[in-house]
Amino acid sequence: MTRCFWLIFALSGCRSNSEVKGSEVETIADGVEDSASGTVSPQDDDTGEIPVGPIGVWSNCTGELTLMEGAFAWEGMGGNCSLTGSSRVEDESLVLEAADYSDCIYPPWWLEVFRPEPAVFAASVSGERLTFVPSHAAETTRVAHFEENLDAAWWWLTAAEGDITHALFCSVEGTFFGGHYTDPEETCEFLSCSGQFLGVTYSGTEEHWSTVSGGDCPGSGILTVETRTDESLTGRYYASNCARVFQSTFTGVRL
Repeated sequence: MTRCFWLIFALSGCRSNSEVKGSEVETIADGVEDSASGTVSPQDDDTGEIPVGPIGVWSNCTGELTLMEGAFAWEGMGGNCSLTGSSRVEDESLVLEAADYSDCIYPPWWLEVFRPEPAVFAASVSGERLTFVPSHAAETTRVAHFEENLDAAWWWLTAAEGDITHALFCSVEGTFFGGHYTDPEETCEFLSCSGQFLGVTYSGTEEHWSTVSGGDCPGSGILTVETRTDESLTGRYYASNCARVFQSTFTGVRL
């Protein structure tokens, strides 16, 4: 597997607030990489206690985040990034400061946008969802979402011509949360070299997974799932970028 295998776009997806019916599109909020339980520690200034922020374990399509009293840990999907560091609350904001990036090939975007400074967020927990809104210092409008109970399904997709794509599709209680894909052989003949899933449209018995890719020649596409079981998929796809159009059929096997 090569450089593209674990390349994960900074965007990560989240479910919409409503279910998709008919041909409505279930989209992600702008900037979602990704209501969350875990324990929210009291921030009682009257008692003189030091606030510690939310405590618990949450995941998104790029990894798992553990928040502890005074510390945090991040483990990226596939072991591409292991981080530990300190956590604290300052002026009602959660501050995360990684100790060392030497074991992290692809840092999560919500830390990367602050480097080399500590990351500062307005952090909130609602139900099973944790939300990070970066401070204005990050100069981004993106928001990171994490879930306590995330279903992450890995699929090995093969086009009729033999080109392959390794895809991760995430959901929460059957509702789209996000995902991404990469071409482990770097032929870039199936959709693109790598990209992300933006949303799902349902039409009759078919599912339409919308995709987007970046780089020097950005593109977009649609994977249409015509039939599926718990372990397999069949369908067709259409994609285009700045230089060409791709279209064919594909099969998929759940890993």
